[in-house]
Amino acid sequence: MTLRDGFSEAEALQWLNAKSRDNARTPLQWTGETFGGFSEVEPWFPMGKHRADINVATEEQDPASVLNYYRRQPQWHDVIIDGTFHPLTRLPADVIAYQRRLGNRLITVLVNLSVQSSRFSLIQVGEVLTQLGEVTMSGHRITMAPYTAVVMGIS
Repeated sequence: MTLRDGFSEAEALQWLNAKSRDNARTPLQWTGETFGGFSEVEPWFPMGKHRADINVATEEQDPASVLNYYRRQPQWHDVIIDGTFHPLTRLPADVIAYQRRLGNRLITVLVNLSVQSSRFSLIQVGEVLTQLGEVTMSGHRITMAPYTAVVMGIS
């Protein structure tokens, strides 16, 4: 949708504002202060509504935060970003599962979105890098409580 398609500048801008990915994202604020610690004046980009709780200063204090998770995993960063994506499809329907492989290193992500526990087997089970909730492993057999997740790595 552009001006060349016959839309006015106002119509094109309205469409872009409605469809832009910017509407779904906000920057991670540095602090919970006004304007997130970025500036003394209101930034052009809207600030997140939860900046008092979700910001770098708060996440640095929480060992289980997303920020600290990624800081603990620098050796896996290239696998997460550049690894080849492989969905795992022979699992229970409510388990979202995929792997990323780069060279001989492999990351496996399993998320049970069910209200029920899920049990299944995997051919490759690695070292647990992080988990949320009760996940048990016995050999290649995995049991995940409802609404749990686990990330494993093999290097």
